Amino acid sequence: MSDKRYWKKPLTLAELLEELESDSIPQVPKGIVIFPPENANDTCDTDEDSGDENDVVPNNLPGVQLRAQAEIDFEVESDNDWDSDDGLPLSNFIERRPKNSKTFAYTLNKDLENSFLEWQPIQNVKNNRSPGTTFKIFFDKDLVEEIVNFSNVYSQQKNRTGDITVDEMYCFLGVLLVSGYASVSRRHMYWQNCDDTQNKLISAAISRDRFQFIMSNLHCNDNTTLDKNDKYCKLRPLFNNLNKKFFDFAPIEQNHSFDEAMIPYFGRHTCKQFIRGKPIRWGYKFWVGTLRLGYIVYFDPYQGSSTTISEKYKHMGLGASVVLQYAQITIQ
Repeated sequence: MSDKRYWKKPLTLAELLEELESDSIPQVPKGIVIFPPENANDTCDTDEDSGDENDVVPNNLPGVQLRAQAEIDFEVESDNDWDSDDGLPLSNFIERRPKNSKTFAYTLNKDLENSFLEWQPIQNVKNNRSPGTTFKIFFDKDLVEEIVNFSNVYSQQKNRTGDITVDEMYCFLGVLLVSGYASVSRRHMYWQNCDDTQNKLISAAISRDRFQFIMSNLHCNDNTTLDKNDKYCKLRPLFNNLNKKFFDFAPIEQNHSFDEAMIPYFGRHTCKQFIRGKPIRWGYKFWVGTLRLGYIVYFDPYQGSSTTISEKYKHMGLGASVVLQYAQITIQ
């Protein structure tokens, strides 16, 4: 009788009497309600069952009633057990929790206290250098000699005379600087015998053919030792030398800015980027760290997924890794 499926179906009177005799029901019932028997709608000669109604003996009950479904009628508890609080909703007895409110400690009409140390800029003697002297600080003789050596090696690989000198390379770089603010439609026009196009400074410094020879053989790295994973491998030695020079001569300041910068370029190159809504939309994108007055401390070209990222910060993503990499360089 302990099977749960047994108690799901209605018990017959015989089964219910068996449970009462075996004391399976702990509470004494008030009575037993018997449902109509199976043949309740059949025509019978009499409507009386065998036996006395006032003195019921279970053994004398007919099989029709023993097979009928029955229920136990228990006595309802008295009204003395009823409490007036039993009719109240449970929400009246639940203590309301106080709402979590944020508390802010601030002072009205006063500036916030500065928790940073007061920055004292280092006072140095100002050096009034000429533009040429300032240029040679970054493009010193060692850097120019390295460019000359790579250019001569490349010209010899092409069966040409590798006899470029350091002075000629300085003249070549000077022509490039002048062409930035005194531009003409064609490069050869600087050496023409026309008053409106000839530049006497350029034509007196270097010949047209010599300038063209250096232009066609200019190299900043050895083609036999290039890194295939670096899209700027031919310029990487130049970038590394300039970054070192920029950092060595950078003034010590508190505020630094690190952001992307575009170098305009409209030719065809795999590293050319397009940024919508920018003043310079087409060109090369660089990560640049500068000071408040625009002095460049560090720069690194953007190469997409091939951008050189330190393994220490690679799991943080591209944006965070380049910023932390720049911060690591500044504290070294």
